[in-house]
Amino acid sequence: MSAAQKIDFSAINDAALSKPFYLQSLLPHARVEGREFVAGDIQGSPGKSFKVNLDTGKWADFATGECGGDIISLVSAQGGIKQGEAARLIADNLALTRPAPPPLARKRKELLECPAVKENLKQHFSYRNADGSKLFCVFRYERHGYRKSIRQGVFRDGEIKFGIGDTKRVIYQLPEVLKSTLVIIVEGENKVVA
Repeated sequence: MSAAQKIDFSAINDAALSKPFYLQSLLPHARVEGREFVAGDIQGSPGKSFKVNLDTGKWADFATGECGGDIISLVSAQGGIKQGEAARLIADNLALTRPAPPPLARKRKELLECPAVKENLKQHFSYRNADGSKLFCVFRYERHGYRKSIRQGVFRDGEIKFGIGDTKRVIYQLPEVLKSTLVIIVEGENKVVA
């Protein structure tokens, strides 16, 4: 989570409370008693004077009098950091920074187009001139909850540059087609290579 993003303290606290492993990592020697996580102190030492309510995240160290209203304030107090920084740390630790996919729609056309970013690239198909030299590529991007995205572009300096401008358009696998005696026309590069 970047510093510029608005922090949803309530959502982060709820996410932390829903992950028992996360609370256990904060308080390694704590144990569950009823609806409370019980430890000896704010660092999770063995004992009984420190308690966290598992429903609300409110916590208190009855030996020192220190207390807080949620898991974010606990992480803040443990690390001596500000609550905003603690919230971002929890969000990062719980991988809350990934954008959630949009809800699945009934029809594919209602889905958003898949973002054309490196981690969503599933395939690329090279279009070549008659002599076999590469002209351009078609890139296929896929991610669950999104409509597939097809983009044309070229590889330049190790990066994908979208758009082919006035590049000559050719059919897929032109050198192979020119050598063949029988050509079957199908829709889509996947069907050509199948």
